[in-house]
Amino acid sequence: PKQTIEVATRDGVCPVHFHRPDGDGRWPSVVLFLDASGIRPALHELAERLAGHGYVVVLPDLFYRGGRYEPQDPALLRANPELREAHRERFVKTVTNNNLISDMEALLVAMDASPHVRPGPIGVTGYCLGGRLSLVTAATFPDRVAVAASYHGGNLATDKPASPHLLVGAIKAKVYVAGATDDPNFPDDM
Repeated sequence: PKQTIEVATRDGVCPVHFHRPDGDGRWPSVVLFLDASGIRPALHELAERLAGHGYVVVLPDLFYRGGRYEPQDPALLRANPELREAHRERFVKTVTNNNLISDMEALLVAMDASPHVRPGPIGVTGYCLGGRLSLVTAATFPDRVAVAASYHGGNLATDKPASPHLLVGAIKAKVYVAGATDDPNFPDDM
């Protein structure tokens, strides 16, 4: 079963998709963060697959600050530099650490209020941009996040003051970081 709710945040209303196992009950929860392409069928398929393993999967559309959008084809974004840059400016740049933290505060309240979410620690995961968001969330909410997975997370260690690597000392969760051997956002020195 899938349910979409609207979560009031500091900056507006964030659509949040809850995927859960069949039946009644309360299950452990995992926040699945979007990647730079945004919410699209592939992310819902992944959420459904995780839900099939016994989790409530919470998929927030953190691009809500940029307005409504149609699902994006990642290959089309990669192939069209103008489209990619416009998408980045309108949506991706709105997902700052401060905005993420504010959104997660509201999302955790919504999760705690859900009759399907088991109280207690949560997991967080994501690919590319979502991998970075997972680590920032684990560092910011160390008493809530028990596990964090970053798949091909981009820009995990940069010279910027908001770099996720500067936050790792606050993480209490078990962490898994996977990187590709040929990924411009995950160079060897990172």
